[in-house]
Amino acid sequence: MDAEHRHELKTNELADWIGHFPDFCRENAKTIIGVSLIIAAAVVFFYSRGVRAKSQFDQEAQAIALINRLDYNKIVTIRAQREGKAAADSIGLSAESLEMAAAEAKLPHVAALLLIKQGDALRTDLHYRAKEVDPDVIGNQINNAREAYEKALIQAQGNNTLVALANFGMGMCAEEIGDYTKAAKIYDSIIADADFAGTVLPRQAQGRLDNMEDNKMQFIFVAAPLPKPEIKIESPTPKPVVPDAPKPDANGPGAVEIKPAGEDTATPVAPVTEEPGPALPDTSKTGTDSSPDKEPETN
Repeated sequence: MDAEHRHELKTNELADWIGHFPDFCRENAKTIIGVSLIIAAAVVFFYSRGVRAKSQFDQEAQAIALINRLDYNKIVTIRAQREGKAAADSIGLSAESLEMAAAEAKLPHVAALLLIKQGDALRTDLHYRAKEVDPDVIGNQINNAREAYEKALIQAQGNNTLVALANFGMGMCAEEIGDYTKAAKIYDSIIADADFAGTVLPRQAQGRLDNMEDNKMQFIFVAAPLPKPEIKIESPTPKPVVPDAPKPDANGPGAVEIKPAGEDTATPVAPVTEEPGPALPDTSKTGTDSSPDKEPETN
């Protein structure tokens, strides 16, 4: 059988199958429809699974970014206070962003984590303020934090770590307003719950209980003393050195003997020369002129 004849036979078979295809569809309609539905369901399942996975990844990535932003804003606030600048309410803004993201989250556990971090941000904001916070502001902000933890408890069901974190946040809120009895009960419940044994929260709760008495103490920080003014000691301006006038030689011409106080008169001292001159008369007794031009009187 040559190639041309084989081609002609195949063409006839194809034409015959096309001609009988409507009859085949009518006879096997149910089978064809069932197979088509199975294939369509499989395609939809795998496509939606990929979409859900991408959506979950996007939500988790957004949650991580917001949590990291909160940690960064803490550093920014501390740096501004250290440099004496007015710090923006960056921690409060992070709390608002976390709340909005939790409301939009489709995954319950992601929403629970965002709500827990919102409560942490509201509490942290009170401790990072440079000035003393009014008690009314503290009470209002702690109430908002408590509400965030309560919402997180609802969303966190099935995840022991998130449930323990929300309960721990409730205990911290009780401590913030001074209700240490309630805080101790919450910490005890975390320690006693076997579901939380695999988390780090029981150890943290025990640490809060151990330091409860110290946490009750209120410390008053005294303002740092002002720096002492710098005293500049200026070196005195050197005065010009004026040489002293030469003192007369005690043995030179015109020297006068200085007697102690109490004596009536001073006797002039004769100058010392190579040849002694005539002795001078004592004028204190004779009262005569002792001028060298006059000669002494003789008796």
